[in-house]
Amino acid sequence: MTFKQLTYAVLFTGISAVNAYSQAVGESEGALRDTLDSPVWRQGYRMNPTSYGSLDDPAQTEVAASFSYWDSDGLNSPFEGDGGNRFHIYARGYGVQKGKSIFSGEAAFTTGTRKNTRWTDVSDVWMLYPYIVGDVVGGDYVNETYRLSGSYSRYIGRHTAGLRVEYTGDMAHRSRDPRPKNTTSTLVLNPGWTFRLNETQRVGAFVEYTFYKQHVNISVKEPSRTYVFYLMRGMGLFDRMFSKGESSFARYYRSDGVLAGLQWEKSGQNAFDLTAAFRYRSIDTEESDNRIPYNTSRIGAELRGAYRRTIGLSALTVTLTGEAWQQKGYESLYERVESDQQTGVQVWRFLNKTIRDKITGASGQLQGEYRQGLSERFCLWYGAQAGFSSWEEKFTQPQYHMKISDIRFGANFGLRKVWKENSFSARL
Repeated sequence: MTFKQLTYAVLFTGISAVNAYSQAVGESEGALRDTLDSPVWRQGYRMNPTSYGSLDDPAQTEVAASFSYWDSDGLNSPFEGDGGNRFHIYARGYGVQKGKSIFSGEAAFTTGTRKNTRWTDVSDVWMLYPYIVGDVVGGDYVNETYRLSGSYSRYIGRHTAGLRVEYTGDMAHRSRDPRPKNTTSTLVLNPGWTFRLNETQRVGAFVEYTFYKQHVNISVKEPSRTYVFYLMRGMGLFDRMFSKGESSFARYYRSDGVLAGLQWEKSGQNAFDLTAAFRYRSIDTEESDNRIPYNTSRIGAELRGAYRRTIGLSALTVTLTGEAWQQKGYESLYERVESDQQTGVQVWRFLNKTIRDKITGASGQLQGEYRQGLSERFCLWYGAQAGFSSWEEKFTQPQYHMKISDIRFGANFGLRKVWKENSFSARL
């Protein structure tokens, strides 16, 4: 078996323009100051809205765009297709008024195509797996994603409390029979709290609640034509009782998720950033006949640690991340009751629920980055990373077992130029 995958991410990738007010008092100067596009250093603000206060600059505004294209042949998931492209553009920023308030905002748009996808008529396949629906025809999947986010935090003595609200809408479709249309909405509420221990150290806590729903509506334009929509159960199995030829199909997904964690940050010449979090998520799958045949529940833990050593105009950063999780899939059994012999209208009686599918996973990544300061306002950076992931799925009745693991390596480099109130960075 051969495997070939090419990824082109040169046009615009990682190119951003940042407007920042550099009058802040901080340990890092000029080109070494923290920015929103830093991939390995301060990440706490992504989970806790009050953590914007730990960044060097009191205000930043960033506008960036990226384009990527990939082509694969061989060992790849049929859900992902044989290739595709993606364009992403966003604007985001934040402002910190020490002792008063913190605010942030973001607007983003993404569009792209996954070519020749198969066995999936839903968006967010790996989130909803194994209970997805698919057909044997497949085709090119086109999607558009819109995201709006904003946060506000307030200083109360040595405490800081805040709330972030984010909404994401996604629309995806195929343009040939059968024609799935997926409409997805995601709402995130993210309260956070930080306590300043001293001038260089802070601890914090955060909670993130996510409500997710997706409406799957599949239609067939050609008259009198039907397709079999396979209700997948994992491991390549499908529900034989309800997978049948139809000219339309509808399904609803609803999910509730909670993420809760703690943070500890230290600034200075020898700085570190630690985050530990626990996650829980449940998903209900509802059919158009008012059955809820499938449910999943997932629980996991995440850990992230970063250390940064500043040496004059240069800095060395090392980051270690890890995650472990387990997901259980439940199938509900129904008894078919015919309520009207003439019309054939049927009523389903719930019998019981059993665990049929169990998936466990783990991943980890080690990243290193060296920022070489050629002057106070210009630096180059060189980065390398290595990671692993494992996936193990077990299915009962019949008994199946599958395990997948992989190791990844990568490298990147870039530059950053700072002017009086603006900066420019590029990454490859």
